[in-house]
Amino acid sequence: MKIFNILYVNNSAVLFGAERRLIDIIEHLDKTKFKSFVLLPESGLLEQELVKRGVRVIIYDFRSKRNKNSFLESIALAAKLSNVVKEHKIDLVHLNLLYPFTMRFWLGFILLKVPLIAHVRDHTCIKTFDKIILLKYAKIIFISESVKSFFLVRRRFNILTKIIKNRIEVIYNGLDMETFRNYRTDKTLRQEYGIGQNELIIALAGAIHPFKGQDIFVKAILLIIRKYQNLKFFIIGSSYFDTPEEHVYQSYIKQLIIENDLKGSIIMCGYRDDMPHVMNSIDILVQPSSIEGLGMSIIEAMACGKPVIGTAVGGIPEVICDGAGILIPDRKPESLANAISFFLNNPEKAKEAGLRGRNRVIDKFNICKTIKKLETIYLEEIQKNIS
Repeated sequence: MKIFNILYVNNSAVLFGAERRLIDIIEHLDKTKFKSFVLLPESGLLEQELVKRGVRVIIYDFRSKRNKNSFLESIALAAKLSNVVKEHKIDLVHLNLLYPFTMRFWLGFILLKVPLIAHVRDHTCIKTFDKIILLKYAKIIFISESVKSFFLVRRRFNILTKIIKNRIEVIYNGLDMETFRNYRTDKTLRQEYGIGQNELIIALAGAIHPFKGQDIFVKAILLIIRKYQNLKFFIIGSSYFDTPEEHVYQSYIKQLIIENDLKGSIIMCGYRDDMPHVMNSIDILVQPSSIEGLGMSIIEAMACGKPVIGTAVGGIPEVICDGAGILIPDRKPESLANAISFFLNNPEKAKEAGLRGRNRVIDKFNICKTIKKLETIYLEEIQKNIS
C-alpha cells in the first residue's frame, strides 16, 4: 500500500494550543497510510517536540519581509515550496494555521497543483481576495461552528459558500482520552506548591492576554475570597510572543494581585507542559474569555472530570452544554464570582457537571473521531488530484 506524504505548515515554532493539536494529529495518524513532514519558519519548542517524535522538520522562513518587493518575494517562495514538495514527494499540504495564507503563499501551491487543506482555528480575518482564493483552491476545516460562521458570513459569502459547500467542514479538535482522564497523580500542583488536601484549587489556563481574562479572574477572586477559607487560585500560562503589550498586561495582573493583598492566594505558575497532571490537580476551571475558537483548556478539564465555567462566546457554548458546566453571559467579575460560588456551595452539582463534561468529551472531542475524519479527507483530496 502506498504511503502518502503530508506536509504540515505552521507559522511559528512556539508551542501553544494550535501547535499541540498539530502534534496530536501527527501522533495519531495511521502510519501505514501517511508520513508527516512539517515546514516551520524557525527553530523552537515545536521543532524540538516534533524531532523527539521522529518527524522530519524543514526550516525555511516563509514569512513576509516588508522591505522586499512582494511580487519577487512571492516568486522566490513559490520556487522554494516547489523544491520542498518535489524533494519530499509531498501528496498534500495541510496549513495548521491560516496566518501564512497570503498571495505570496498560495501562489506556490496553486502553481504546483498540490491538494491544499487549511485549518481555521480562530476567528480569523484575512483579506477578501485571499479568502476567495482559499475557498476556491483549498478544503477548509473549521474547529467549531462559531469559527465557520465568522469566516463565511462576515464578508457576506453566502452565495459563494452555497456553490462550494462541499469544500468546507467542521471538525472539532480531539483529545487523547487515555492521556486526559480522571486519575490521582503523584505529580500534582498540591505537592509542588505545598497545598493541603482540604484546600480547593480554582484555575484559569491560557496565554496571558487580555482576551483570556486573567484580570477578570483576579477581580472575581476579590468578591469571594473572604467568603471561603480553603481556596487557592492558579493562573497557568505565559504570554504568546513576549510583545510589549503582553508585558504590560502581565505587569497589570501582577500589580492587581499585589495591590489587593492576594499574593498568598493566587499563584502565577507560568507555562506548563504537563497539562493532564495539572487538570487532575485542580477542582474548578474558569475561562472568562472574550472570544475562543473552541476552548481546549475547557475540554482538557472536562476530560479529567472537572467542573468548568466559561463565557458564552465563540465556540465555548458548543463545548459547555447539556449540563457539562456553567456558561456566564458576560465577562463581569460578578458573573464569574457567582458561578464559582455556585459550584463551591453545591459540590454534588459540581461533581455531576464534571461527569457530564467527561462524557461529552468522549462523545464529541475524542481524538479518534477527529483523526478518522481527517484521514478520510486526506484520501479524498489526494484521489481527486490523481484522477
